[in-house]
Amino acid sequence: MDQAALLVAVEIEPEYGQIALKAGRLGAAEDGYWAPQWEGDEGAVSGSGCILVATRPDSDGVVDVAVFRGRPHFDGDWARVHTARVVVEEGGGLAVAMTVSDEETPVPVGAGAYGVEVWVRPPALPEAVTFVLID
Repeated sequence: MDQAALLVAVEIEPEYGQIALKAGRLGAAEDGYWAPQWEGDEGAVSGSGCILVATRPDSDGVVDVAVFRGRPHFDGDWARVHTARVVVEEGGGLAVAMTVSDEETPVPVGAGAYGVEVWVRPPALPEAVTFVLID
């Protein structure tokens, strides 16, 4: 098992049954950066600067969201639903966020490219999401 460091733990209200991990600023010019497109029933989708994760419905309450550097030990019914890469540019940042509103929680990381694993619990209609940053 890798050494895992917890960077952020927060509750986020899902919007339209999804939450986001985003790099940079909203409205970036690159196609797919902020709003990657859902194509089916996948657990998550991503562009170069944003990962959207499907969650339980908005009416079911908040989603527990964590961000780790390195993979923690997962007990129970966690499932990895996506692997992506995000790029944090100089002067930019990384945040977990609601998808439409401006509410976001910064993740303390520096500039660079990060592999990201997306883990959810339970696999159907997740109430918990963990992002694992792999340098």
